[in-house]
Amino acid sequence: MFRVSVASSDTEEEAPYSNLQNYTRYLMMLEGTAHVYHNGRYDIVLNSYDKIDIFDGGWESSAAGRMTDFNLMVHKECSGEMSVIDKNCTYEVRSGMNMFFCGRGSAVFEFADEKISVCAGELLILEDEGCSFNINVGRNGAKLIMMRVCC
Repeated sequence: MFRVSVASSDTEEEAPYSNLQNYTRYLMMLEGTAHVYHNGRYDIVLNSYDKIDIFDGGWESSAAGRMTDFNLMVHKECSGEMSVIDKNCTYEVRSGMNMFFCGRGSAVFEFADEKISVCAGELLILEDEGCSFNINVGRNGAKLIMMRVCC
C-alpha cells in the first residue's frame, strides 16, 4: 500500500499538498527549489536531491516554488525508506519491494546473468530478496532514488 509520484509547479505561489491520512510521505525535489510548510510544525527549503522531508500525510502541508518533486507515500501499516544513489555501488535486495527511479542521467544494473539500463524518468522494481548486483551510475551527474517498501 504505497504510491510513487512526480509533480511539477510552474509558479512561485504556495499550493497545498493532498491530504493523505494514514500515510507517511517522503518528499524530495528533482528540479528547482521548494519552500515546504507544515502548518505550524516546521518548514523546510528543499533543493534538488539535497534532502528528503519525511512527514505525516495527514498534516496540512503546502509548498511554494518552481520545482519538480518526487513523492513516496507509504501506508502507516507498512514501512518505507528512500535515499539517493549518485555513486557506483553494490546493492543487496532486501525483503519488500525495492524500487529505483532514475531522476537524472542513466544507470546500469549488473546482475550475474544480465544488465538492465535505466534512463531519466524510468523505474526499476525488484522483489527477489537476497539478490545482489552492481549499480553503475553514468558520469553525467546521474541520480537514482532508491526506495524500499515493506508491508
